[in-house]
Parts: sequence; C-alpha cells; structure tokens
Amino acid sequence: MPLDVLEHYELIDLHAAFRSLNGMPFMHTKLANMFFLSIQHCTSRNAAIIKTSLKNIKDKYGARDFTVAHLHAENEFNVNDFDEVLRPTLIHIYAAKEHVGVIGRSIRTVKERCRCVSEYVKVVNGKSCYI
Repeated sequence: MPLDVLEHYELIDLHAAFRSLNGMPFMHTKLANMFFLSIQHCTSRNAAIIKTSLKNIKDKYGARDFTVAHLHAENEFNVNDFDEVLRPTLIHIYAAKEHVGVIGRSIRTVKERCRCVSEYVKVVNGKSCYI
C-alpha cells in the first residue's frame, strides 16, 4: 500500500450487515473512511459463520497494513466470544430496532445497481438476451 494512503487511513472503520437475496444470506461490509465495500455469500447467519467471515475480512485488511479500529454492526452480530476473535477492534453493536446508516445506504445502492442491470437482460428459451 502506498505510504501516503497508509498515513491517512491506517485506522479504518468497518460497517457490516446481513441482507438476503432470494433467501440466501450475504454479508455486506463497507469502510467508512475509504468507500470500499465487499459482499460475501454466507451459508447461514449463525455465530460461527459471522465470526469466520469477519475474521477473514479483518485479516485481508491487515495483510494490506490497515487496522480495523471499529466495527459497527446490527444486533445479530452480538454473539458470544465475538470480541476475542476481532481483538483489538472496538465493536459497536446497534440496538434491535436500529440500523447501521452507512451500510444501509450502501445496500440500497447495490440493490438499485443490480435492478438497473437486470432490467436489460431478458431470458428467451432459457438463454439470456440483452436488449
């Protein structure tokens, strides 16, 4: 990573939430500092999957010399031993009826982009055709 980027963005804030598409869970993460997002397919929303997925994401940023200082997540991320997996990251869990605003807007943007792309694709006799 270039030094000038690391000087400004060594400590990053990560926002995370789950969203479903056709009943399949996806973990959506976004960096508040650098406007980078990721979407990861998960087999379920259980504690083991949450821990493993976020640990992998944290390790990817760590390999690039970034430190995840804060994690902002919804209430379903409030699982036992979660802080041990992501240490020294400070974890901010939002209440059950609250939403993480940064990630919520990002999810809506991704959905809108997917809808725009899918409007141009029609299926004719089992084959995709672009209009």
